[in-house]
Amino acid sequence: MENHFANLTALETLWVGDNKLAFNLVNNSWNPPFNLKVLRIGSCSLGPLFPLWVQSQRNLEELDLANANISDTIPNWMWSTFSLVTFLNISHNNIMGKLGKVDFLTPEAVVDMSSNHFHGELPSYFNQPNFAFLDLSSNNLSGSLDQFLCSGIQPLQQLSVLNLANNNMSGDLPDCWMKWEYLVVLNLENNSLSGKIPSSLGNTYRLTSLNIRNNKLSGEIPMSLLNSKSLLIVELAENELTGRIPDSIGRNNTSLKILSLRSNKLEGEIPNEICSFSSIQVLDLADNNLSGYLPKCFTNFTVIYGQQTSNPIVLYNTIFQNIVLGSATLVTKGQFYLYSNILYLVTTIDLSNNNFSGSIPNELFSLSSLRYLNLSQNQLTGRIPNTFGEMRELESLDLSMNYLDGEIPFSLAGLSGLSLLNVSYNNLTGTIPIGSQIQTFNEFSFIGNALCGAPLPGCRPNSDATKGTNHDHDVDVPNGTDWIFVICMIVELVVGFWIMIGTLIASQQWRDAYYHVLDKMRIKLINFISLVST
Repeated sequence: MENHFANLTALETLWVGDNKLAFNLVNNSWNPPFNLKVLRIGSCSLGPLFPLWVQSQRNLEELDLANANISDTIPNWMWSTFSLVTFLNISHNNIMGKLGKVDFLTPEAVVDMSSNHFHGELPSYFNQPNFAFLDLSSNNLSGSLDQFLCSGIQPLQQLSVLNLANNNMSGDLPDCWMKWEYLVVLNLENNSLSGKIPSSLGNTYRLTSLNIRNNKLSGEIPMSLLNSKSLLIVELAENELTGRIPDSIGRNNTSLKILSLRSNKLEGEIPNEICSFSSIQVLDLADNNLSGYLPKCFTNFTVIYGQQTSNPIVLYNTIFQNIVLGSATLVTKGQFYLYSNILYLVTTIDLSNNNFSGSIPNELFSLSSLRYLNLSQNQLTGRIPNTFGEMRELESLDLSMNYLDGEIPFSLAGLSGLSLLNVSYNNLTGTIPIGSQIQTFNEFSFIGNALCGAPLPGCRPNSDATKGTNHDHDVDVPNGTDWIFVICMIVELVVGFWIMIGTLIASQQWRDAYYHVLDKMRIKLINFISLVST
């Protein structure tokens, strides 16, 4: 392999994929004859140590050693050998140690050190090169964000993407976002951040995706987040947020597509103003203390209503390609899934595990592009609307643990794409309608009701015939055999009564004998009572 490169002294770019050729290339004892500007050998088996021969490439501008099985600390020469690096990707290795100085990175550099084992605090000097893209997610970094974001920062940082998700960051969210007005993507999910969300965060007018899921944030949701003209994704699930959803939301022609407030402590009603989010395609308010009636304006959600198409949500132009950075963790079909590249295809409304009451609006079951709907564990009443014919994309429907009554509508049985259905533990009655999919679900999808028919046991004979078509006036009556038995019993009682009474009336002798028997019984009863009392 060394012979293949021996005469390539003018080689400036080396881009090798995951193959056997790369294995020979990365021998640590190799002394390459060239001086590269671009070295991209990610997904090659370089480890467990950093390849020493890379140190000789002092003119490197782009370095990709991602997913290379490196289980080493970053050698000191890594921080001092280079001076013009605009792209650095050492992600998805097992690199350990603390972060060193990054003076070798140029302003507006793209840096990806994610999915390693870096530990310690995020040093303040890490913001000095004024990166354009910084991904340190999925490490063991700890400490406060304040030193990194606010300490010694000059105005107007150029950073567009900051990803610190899946670390051990703690402390309050700092309030110096006015210095980071170029931010487009901010991901701080799965840390231990606390305190209130500063309203200034919603005033960074380029911010498109905000993800602070699974932290310890408290207080109310700033209206600036829900009135932002730039935000497409607001992911605040699994925190300790309180208060009500503000009434004055969506007043600034917002373009919000993803709103996830799942698993907080929100209360009160859903304001009708939420329907001003016409571009919304994911609305997740599950696991809160929300109450009241459901809005009737869901047809204002033009993407879910099928009047708009949706495109990839957040794109960032890297050296390699346009990559999708917007992501959200959603519960679909009863399980958590992380959506990123196909997030723009997901349409879901999840209002489960709240205290909503009243009937289900017909408008909610006329959203032709809705894929996932979960209204379970509420206090909803009334019948299931018979408008499923419009919901051609519906894949998952959960209405369990409510107080819904009446029959399952026939239009529900016509949904051919339905892969999850749960209407258990309601007050539903009647026969489960026959359809292309509905009989494929197991009995647990229907238990806790008064339903019958496949997949549950069959209905009683003639139950369908006797209930007719007017379900509001159906009355259960005995069948023909039961009527004959009742009539015979009544006739026998009447005949026997009049035989006895007629005999007593017609015969003096029979009357005397009858009264004599009664008198003897009376005397015996008195004697018995006297004996017992003594």
